[in-house]
Amino acid sequence: MSTAVTRLRSGVADDVDTEAALLELRSATDRVGASHQANVAAAEAAAAAAAAAAAAEAAARSTDVADDGTDATPPIAPGPVERWVVTHPIPIIEAFGDYRPGCEVIFGEWDWWYEDPPGYVAIDPGYPYDIEVMEYEGRYAGVKSLPCMV
Repeated sequence: MSTAVTRLRSGVADDVDTEAALLELRSATDRVGASHQANVAAAEAAAAAAAAAAAAEAAARSTDVADDGTDATPPIAPGPVERWVVTHPIPIIEAFGDYRPGCEVIFGEWDWWYEDPPGYVAIDPGYPYDIEVMEYEGRYAGVKSLPCMV
């Protein structure tokens, strides 16, 4: 795009017909827009794949029998104190809209999103955003959509 802008400027400065330079600038702008859309789609696909992998890993960890057939459940310490371990796999998270993983976010502002149906969270806020999966005492609590600084 920089090259197209430079050619357009030099054409204007030299009083040359700028139609070709304008067409080159439009083409470069279209390529940048298409590249951005492809990057957003790839980021959404990567986030969905990562969420699915995390859910599969969490489900595998929560089984009571290890791959070798032995009991994979950790022993409970003897005594009057009972130990409860409840694991909930992180649900599949589908990000819609302007999802920008890794963007600098506005501190202290977010919206909560919860499972509906169970195991599935759909996020579609009306602003550019990143997400954070929240847990409480080892259990999945919800997803926060964090507004990006624009």
